[in-house]
Amino acid sequence: MQTAPRNEKGRHAGHVTTPMQTGAHCADVRTDVQPPSDQRQQLPAMIDIEARRVGADTHAVMARKLHATLGIGRDFTNWFKAQVKRGGFVDGEDYREVYAQKGENPLGGRPSVDFALTIDTAKHIALMSGTPKGRQYRTHLIAAERELLRLAHLHDSPEWMQARREVAHEFRHVAEMLQDVRTDAGKTVAAHHFINEARLISFAMTGDTATSLDRERLTRDELRLLGNVERLDMRLIARGLPYAERKAACRALVLQGRELALKVAA
Repeated sequence: MQTAPRNEKGRHAGHVTTPMQTGAHCADVRTDVQPPSDQRQQLPAMIDIEARRVGADTHAVMARKLHATLGIGRDFTNWFKAQVKRGGFVDGEDYREVYAQKGENPLGGRPSVDFALTIDTAKHIALMSGTPKGRQYRTHLIAAERELLRLAHLHDSPEWMQARREVAHEFRHVAEMLQDVRTDAGKTVAAHHFINEARLISFAMTGDTATSLDRERLTRDELRLLGNVERLDMRLIARGLPYAERKAACRALVLQGRELALKVAA
């Protein structure tokens, strides 16, 4: 591969700053919390838990979304007032008032009022509904709480933190290799090229084109496997393999790695 002319900073002429270099993430990083995949498959589609502080809690469920999910027929304002009175919930401890962001009110005018609920408050309201949907949603919240606890312990590990830093570093190398190869070939380099590469790696790990890879949920061993995928992708980019072939090869590596892990654990 011929080396393209470099400028005074050592970059290729025509260098385009990658999303990783500007601080943007190609791979989606979600702030919502869902149950682990095996539990998620047994539950109906549920609303997200958001990173919002309510009292001593750092995660919350939005009352309007809970109202919609439970399929409540009555208007939101009177329903919520009734839930507060019935459950004896305390403003500032069990819930707090929030306003919709600009542009979130489809009717225009003043921002609509919503309430951020602690997870315990949302569980109580779901249980008080006395409906199958309410019981299902309470189960969803319990599973999500377990996942939050697991993640809290997971991130306390120095080994996990090191593995997380390493995969972030490896993806920067992938982005740089992709940029160099396209530049040397006289092709344009745009943000969507890096986004597509992140999607390729996400598919390799999840097997699903519709699922974004949440690296914060991966175990240390899964992060190490992800690092192997990123290094393989970088080598295949350097060799000039087409996108589809790289995608298949990276997915095969993940399947082989997990099969080996199962054999070792058996």
